[in-house]
Amino acid sequence: MISALTLFIKEKGYAIEKPIGKGGMGEVYLGQDTRLKRPVAIKICSLRSHPHSTEEAKNLAALNHPNIVQVYDVLEHLDHTIIIMEYVSGETLKSYLKNQHPDERCKLDILIGITQALCHAHSRGVFHCDLKSSNVVISYQNEVKLLDFGISVNLASSQQSSVNYCSHLTVSPEHQSDQPLDHQTDLFCLGLLAYDLFFNRHPYVSKQSTLTGDFFNQPKLDAHSLLPLLPDALATLLNQLVEVKKQQRPAQCEIVLEQLQMIAQDFDMADDSTQAMTQAMLPVQKKPKNRILLAAFTTVILTAIGLFFNFSAQDKKETVLLLPTLALNPVEANFALTIDDSLSQFLIQNSHYKLLPEADARLIAALSDKSQQEQLAIAGNELGATEIIMPTIRCDKIFCQVKLKSYRGPNWYVHSEKSGQLNVENFTSLYTFSQTLLEQITVNNDVQNKLSSGDEQNYQQYLSIKQAFLNGEIKSDSDDKALTQLATLLSQNNKIYSAYSLYREIALNTYHIDGNPLLLTQLEALLAASPSHYKQSESYLIDLYSLYLAQQDWEKARAIIEQFKLKDLSQYYSLLGKWHYSQNQFSEAKLYYLQSLELKPTLTLRKSLAYLYYLDNDLEQALTETNKVVNVLPDDLFANQLLADIYVGQGDYKKSIQYYLSFIETSQTPIDYSNLSLALWLDQQPEKALYYAQKALELAPDNNGIKLNYADLLSVNHQIEQAHIYYLQIINKAITQPSARELLEKAQAHSQVGDHMSALKMLNSVVVNNEDKDFYFYTATVVNTNAKQFESALVNFEESLQQGYPIEWFHFPWYQPLCEFNTFNSKASEFCK
Repeated sequence: MISALTLFIKEKGYAIEKPIGKGGMGEVYLGQDTRLKRPVAIKICSLRSHPHSTEEAKNLAALNHPNIVQVYDVLEHLDHTIIIMEYVSGETLKSYLKNQHPDERCKLDILIGITQALCHAHSRGVFHCDLKSSNVVISYQNEVKLLDFGISVNLASSQQSSVNYCSHLTVSPEHQSDQPLDHQTDLFCLGLLAYDLFFNRHPYVSKQSTLTGDFFNQPKLDAHSLLPLLPDALATLLNQLVEVKKQQRPAQCEIVLEQLQMIAQDFDMADDSTQAMTQAMLPVQKKPKNRILLAAFTTVILTAIGLFFNFSAQDKKETVLLLPTLALNPVEANFALTIDDSLSQFLIQNSHYKLLPEADARLIAALSDKSQQEQLAIAGNELGATEIIMPTIRCDKIFCQVKLKSYRGPNWYVHSEKSGQLNVENFTSLYTFSQTLLEQITVNNDVQNKLSSGDEQNYQQYLSIKQAFLNGEIKSDSDDKALTQLATLLSQNNKIYSAYSLYREIALNTYHIDGNPLLLTQLEALLAASPSHYKQSESYLIDLYSLYLAQQDWEKARAIIEQFKLKDLSQYYSLLGKWHYSQNQFSEAKLYYLQSLELKPTLTLRKSLAYLYYLDNDLEQALTETNKVVNVLPDDLFANQLLADIYVGQGDYKKSIQYYLSFIETSQTPIDYSNLSLALWLDQQPEKALYYAQKALELAPDNNGIKLNYADLLSVNHQIEQAHIYYLQIINKAITQPSARELLEKAQAHSQVGDHMSALKMLNSVVVNNEDKDFYFYTATVVNTNAKQFESALVNFEESLQQGYPIEWFHFPWYQPLCEFNTFNSKASEFCK
């Protein structure tokens, strides 16, 4: 039987080498993945003995976590389930404790790793139910890995597992009394494992007692008494985990994990204090002979060095990520937003800090499948943060408690912490109180602008607009209203500095959709009237820089960039990259983005670089860079938008549609709806394409590009008269200084209504730049085909393909006449059939 199984396994690309043990449901072998050239563990289970083993293995394959042994493949043959798993080179926790003798801090890290694995499994509806030290492996790289979910239960299944594989000392009360097993069963077994880990004891079995009968009726050994030096919070938690009654245990795995991480931070703080005291008491070492200096000269040198380091410390900026405020219980609407705004404004005005974008902070906070420590590490490694501030708020009937924690890299321990209670009378009192707390854990507090109770009405209005913006409720039809409200608010109260950047963001978003130059004029006037103190901030410089780019005032934008050269070289190169990009100088832009990445490798820069590769039609490189972002921040909207666009360019329309649909309701942008409609058309779904094109037009009724797309889709859906109405709207729209793209859109509209002479004239009047070159050739193909200028049409058709247009873009019915020519027919044979 085994030889037949071995042959089947070999046919599937795996080779068995030697037995390495027995798991809960079968024998385990060391093997090789012959295709990927990597070692694997191969478990073989009898379906007769374990009829649900295949289903359970597939449940485990859905788990993907660094602390869980990964299932790569699940096979069935000759009444056996064959599970191909990650091979972990290391030793079981039981063996590790015996051989390595880890300290309490190391044991706590191990317990956190196991708990993280359980939390991930529970979030996917899978319970382990056989948790013990022999099912935990510590790799030789000190990674904690949970394995052998030998009797795992899936939440959706009615099937319950028995106690067959549990050793007597690792069972829960539910195992012993044959009750249903669930997530709290795992938490009890986690407590048993923790007792074994820290005390080498069972909580219900004394050294004198025997294992006969129900030992859960015996008194529990108190964790506080077993090891008095153990932190009180940890001992209390362990006692709770091993309560016989389920309702007395922690309700969820996440609660346990959060408490363990807090205990670990307290450990680190205690270690830092002890280390500082120890270093202060160390004897001064003798200096080498060639370093002996005269005492007076040494004093002068040390004084100079001291002055130098004091000066350097003042100049160096901390790069701060301010996480969104976490409400620990239901609180008043906009309380969390008030704290976020208060702290961000404090940091923006403080010259010692550089605040990372709010969008990045929200993405980090959204990584729910990551532990807090993993989130902090990602923020440091991928966003370039050197300090992370985590605010929380908890309110009862009378008081609210606000707590701020500051974490420092690279180890991300709690550097400082402050909390306080207040009776929240209004939003400005909460704003001021939050800044007062932050003052106590920061340096160089040169913040001058603060709010008072007299600002309450204006501030509440600002909060409502900001919340609507964050919720995606401000669309093109309400942008003007929001901008008018913000402008009025700032004319009445210019102390709400965050309103300036919010105005800039809404105004420029709207401008890039409908191209109304009045938006830029109004933004420029608003910034000119801002208070002098705001004009000294980096936030103001970014507002101006963004405005000048939109106005294509390259000299003024470059002057802003130069102000960053001595402040932050990485940002200087990044701004230069965007400056060149805005002028369609893609090669220069890539060069500066790469220089910025070399100094400070962040995901924000990587996204910009990926987009440049996409614009340059280097889709493979664009895909590589974008996947690096998505692997870390799977919910990053820009990265997912770019992936969808890349897959359109690669001709993988189904995958592109899948990506668009995953975020379209969140983004609610006309460009995304329009791009989705094109992907659906290219995937030969014209009716669905028309539906989403209409959604795009509803959001951006004045955008000619979106209108042209909608008119084309009306035409292919045989609604010719309706299509002509929209083509004529494009033609008749007055544009004072039309761009090349706007002229090309008008040329296509003229062509589609049969005005070929006007279309050709407009096409010939266009001065093409690098950005619009591909669109020019595509438009020239449309215009010349409709005008029956077939030779010119074919030349431009081939140029369009060279520029990266997929052949499917030429499957519109107006290209049918080109099928008569081999140049076109040979490439569009499916369409020409």
